[in-house]
Amino acid sequence: MSILIYTILMLFRYSGIDINQKTVNGIIYADDIEQARHLLINGFINVLSIEEITYKSKNKKIKKRDIAQIAESLGEQLDVGISPITACDLLINSVDKRQLKNALFLVKEEIKQGSFLSQAFEEINKKMNIFPMSFIYALKIAEPVGSFTEILRNYAKGLRELEKIEGQIKKALVMPAITLFVSIIVFIIGVTYIIPQFEVIFTSLLEGEDAKLPFLTQIMLNLSKAIRSYWFIIFPLIFVVIYTLFNYVKNNPKEFNNFLLRFPIVSEILVLYNASNYIRNLSILWDGESSIIKRFEIMANGSENILYREMSLHIAETFRRYSPNLSDVFAPFHHLLTAEIQSIVKTIENTGKGEYMLRKFAESLERQLHDKLNIAVQIAENLIIVIPASVVFILLLALYLPLFEFIGRFASR
Repeated sequence: MSILIYTILMLFRYSGIDINQKTVNGIIYADDIEQARHLLINGFINVLSIEEITYKSKNKKIKKRDIAQIAESLGEQLDVGISPITACDLLINSVDKRQLKNALFLVKEEIKQGSFLSQAFEEINKKMNIFPMSFIYALKIAEPVGSFTEILRNYAKGLRELEKIEGQIKKALVMPAITLFVSIIVFIIGVTYIIPQFEVIFTSLLEGEDAKLPFLTQIMLNLSKAIRSYWFIIFPLIFVVIYTLFNYVKNNPKEFNNFLLRFPIVSEILVLYNASNYIRNLSILWDGESSIIKRFEIMANGSENILYREMSLHIAETFRRYSPNLSDVFAPFHHLLTAEIQSIVKTIENTGKGEYMLRKFAESLERQLHDKLNIAVQIAENLIIVIPASVVFILLLALYLPLFEFIGRFASR
């Protein structure tokens, strides 16, 4: 077996004359244009023209919908009798991201050298890390039974559902964050520029003992003076605090996850999101990997959340040392997989339908997650109104309180 070079290759379109003096046109992968030209000359093609094929989206991040599209198309092509090599060629022409084109090209080369489809994807993934392990195990399940369409379509459906959920989560977080940021800017402008303009008016209206400003107005004026006098200390200090918190979260993900789990709505969304993703991937592995220890070791390697990674390693180690009931092993982790996990696992023990039960459970968790996210989006939409309204109300109150107080004192005279 020859050695493949796993790099991000470039794609070139060429025109030339072959050994039979016939004009040939085609595409070729290479590290650069000189290597492409050299490869064509070695193939006895006299190069007339050669140019790189570029794609506007070549540097974009590979999304779940891209993998879902590949899974669905691959399943349909294989089930109608198209060979894996031809299927890879069709996929190379259908995707528009260079990383995917290169990965599929290398997968095709692995298949040419005798690898099974799942083995080829797995081998290339070790170097390029593009395809989720769950996708490779979906292929491993489909290969022996020869039913690619149904298995890969279910897998693609799960990926699209996950991406849809992530979109809802972003919607629930991004708009309130933007609103909060804009509100802070408006508040700073109001405190440092608008309110000080009224300070002279306030003091001229309220003379002598009456010159004492209302408590809120005085706080705003003091805050304004502090920001204007010490902005070069305050803003860098805020930046340092944010940077320190960011690094703490990055270096202590377990503590941060445990902290988030203390908040009612946030914890429910996090658990349902992580649990549905975890259970769906586990359902794919259930029939694709016979060793239960290996299943959870793979889950540990593929888990981005440290709590679920530690849970997977704990379960794998428990099965390595003992031969416990599956339901007993999952018992300590209902807070990460919801309370329903116990009944699901017991049903699996009684029926042996692991993949089916876990897939249905993942779908149930996703429906619950959609409901929770709809509530979160409604709360976020309310915050979009409440936050700026509160800022404007505080600023206006600080401005009008001295006027109200002056009118009240004037009327009492």
